[in-house]
Amino acid sequence: MFSGFFVTLVSTIQEAKVNLEAHKTSTTPLDFLILDDQLEEHVQDILRVIHSPDAPALRDTKLVHLYTPTMSRTGHAVFGTNATPGVVKITKPPRKARMLQTLAGLKDLPNAITTAKTVVSKAVEDITAVQRTLFGNVLIAEDNPIAQNLLVKQLERFHLNVTATANGEEAIEAWKSHVPGHFSVALYADL
Repeated sequence: MFSGFFVTLVSTIQEAKVNLEAHKTSTTPLDFLILDDQLEEHVQDILRVIHSPDAPALRDTKLVHLYTPTMSRTGHAVFGTNATPGVVKITKPPRKARMLQTLAGLKDLPNAITTAKTVVSKAVEDITAVQRTLFGNVLIAEDNPIAQNLLVKQLERFHLNVTATANGEEAIEAWKSHVPGHFSVALYADL
């Protein structure tokens, strides 16, 4: 998840504190500290180390607190609040895009996530890939006549010879009726 980052992984809060104490006088600033811990007391302990006056390398460190939402004994809300200044809370498990977007936002970097590709754009990319790798004869099986005609037109645009069938059985018969190697590929839409 953090390729491109310099990461130090520790297993306990005590190890984290020791590493932070050692980093206080470093000339390299620490950008982020990601804390995977349920206890709010541990968050406060880490904040005390980060905000200590003798820690210039930690001055701009951002704390990301990963936690599992639970119902407290007092009946408070399931999701925690970001009431602690300088702490960003993220529920577990964090998704890669969400984590990277959060880190980018904390560093005031552009953090726009590209939208998911539509079915049409994926199909166009697939057809473009087909153009680069396919040649000759293509066998397709598609029971929807509109989709079949569209697919035939798209493939023929790339100078492919298309044999269209309405179902898998027809496709198998068409395959068998030609010599081996006649078709470069067979496309079955509803697998």
